[in-house]
Order: sequence, then structure tokens, then C-alpha cells
Amino acid sequence: MLHSKTHPFPELLTARLKLRALEAADLELLFQLRSNPEIAKFTGRKLDQNKKATEIYYHKIQTGIKNNQSIYWVIQQKESPNLIGTVCLWNFDEEKQLADLGYELFPAFQKKGLMTEAVQAVIAFSFDRLGLKQLFAVTNPANIASCKLLEKNNFEQDFSFKEADLDEQGKEIPLILFTCTNQNEGLEH
Repeated sequence: MLHSKTHPFPELLTARLKLRALEAADLELLFQLRSNPEIAKFTGRKLDQNKKATEIYYHKIQTGIKNNQSIYWVIQQKESPNLIGTVCLWNFDEEKQLADLGYELFPAFQKKGLMTEAVQAVIAFSFDRLGLKQLFAVTNPANIASCKLLEKNNFEQDFSFKEADLDEQGKEIPLILFTCTNQNEGLEH
């Protein structure tokens, strides 16, 4: 299922955004995104301390795409080629036809509806083009903006989910799970 849908890479367009493949030219801005403590404050992810760490991450992303394990989009505004954030599908479960949704956005571009636009495009792609039955996203309950983004896009919290992550100091970070089911599943086209 995934192979025929990701080659060539699926570029997505919205009213204000272009979601495109990650390129080597994006490394500087990707480093800035991955080394920003404000962006990572609700995650257990280590900040990239140098550009070498970002290069390693870049190659990991490229390998995941090549091996049909993930789809990782750069979010850019249509009028500028610069990376302003990312959105991805990963942890694909071919049998259950589901995937994990992830996203991050530079603070200067937050609270403008841009991530909502990007996520809506990825949801439509996931259900309409990939034929997935469900998406899920894991976030920190303290990340109110992320919770609201998911709820606005028809994700519902799974209250049975009881997991946590660890930050760099070993402190537990609570996590909550949201799921979104394809409402068109089973309908005749």
C-alpha cells in the first residue's frame, strides 16, 4: 500500500502552504527547529546540540522514506521556500492500516492556523490516498496548543492510554494518546 503512494514523494498544497520533501538545503533551518528548547519543551526529545546531530537525523528521515517507513514533510509558506516546520506520518501498521502523526512548528509561525492547515492536508492524504483507517498522535497534556489542534481535527483522547516518556534528566513526562478514525471508511465511492 505505502510504496505506490510515496514514490514520487507526495507534495501537498493548501491555501497558504506547500508540504514537500526534506532536502539537504533545509539542514540549517532543521537544525534551528531541532535545537529550539521552546519547541521541544513538551517532549522527551534531546535537543540537537550541533549540526552533525541534525545531519544524522536528516539521514534517518531519508532512510525511513526510502524504506517506506515514514513520510516526512517540510512545511513552507507558498511565497517562501524556507522550512517553518515539519509534519510526518510514521509508525505505520500496514495490517491495522494506521499511522502516527507528528508535527512541530517554529514559534513565530504558531497561532496563525498554519499547523491546522498542514494537519488537515495530511489527514486527507492519509485517509483518501493512503486508505488508512486511523491516525494517532501522542502529546503531553501540558501542551494545550497540541491538544486543541488534535481536537479541532476530530481526534479524540484515548483515556485508557497510560504511558510516559523520560526527559534528559530522567524525569517522567506524561503522555496522552489521541486517535482519529476515517469517517469515510466503508462508504461507497
